[in-house]
Amino acid sequence: MNERHTGMKPREFVRSRIRGLVAATEAGRTDVPARLAALRRGVGKMPGTDPSIWEVTLEGLDVPVSRANSSPTAEEWAAHLALTSFALHQQSISEPMQRSERTFGEAIRLLEAARGENGGGVRRRLDALVTASSGAEFQHHLGALIRMLRAERIGFDYPRFAAEITRFLNPRTRSRAQLEWARQYSRTTLAPVLAGNSTTTDQEQS
Repeated sequence: MNERHTGMKPREFVRSRIRGLVAATEAGRTDVPARLAALRRGVGKMPGTDPSIWEVTLEGLDVPVSRANSSPTAEEWAAHLALTSFALHQQSISEPMQRSERTFGEAIRLLEAARGENGGGVRRRLDALVTASSGAEFQHHLGALIRMLRAERIGFDYPRFAAEITRFLNPRTRSRAQLEWARQYSRTTLAPVLAGNSTTTDQEQS
């Protein structure tokens, strides 16, 4: 059976939304703080349950029709989690936390190093995240990690992360996402990354 597609894939969708928010911020749009605050209120909620953010997190997103049922799809979870987490991550921080040169796994490894000898519970949260059995459980552990990342001002590539979440929440591709995060985390060389955290700014990849 052929799938019918009606919008953007999660990676492009999230990239478009974040670019729009960043551009509006740089242009001095006065409505941006309220839009980000609305997204932050979506943290911890199921996709689609807060009508104030439907236009940002759902409108224009590609959701295969055959999988659109009474439960959120992997695509809907991915867009919701990426955008609400970005808004939480960006709170009270002037520099952009969207960093296209850094993966999620690299950011977590850097966070662990920044929090001292025992990592401040980062690894425990990461382990729980990558073995979560549902979108809601994943969201719970992700929120804790995003707050830690915000405290250290460590950003990462949200569009790429949205694609990874989509794979993780699909039983057929879950192990692929787990392997991606394992490689990102394990192959990170801390010295260059630590240096880059304070000097590199986001340059979106086309």
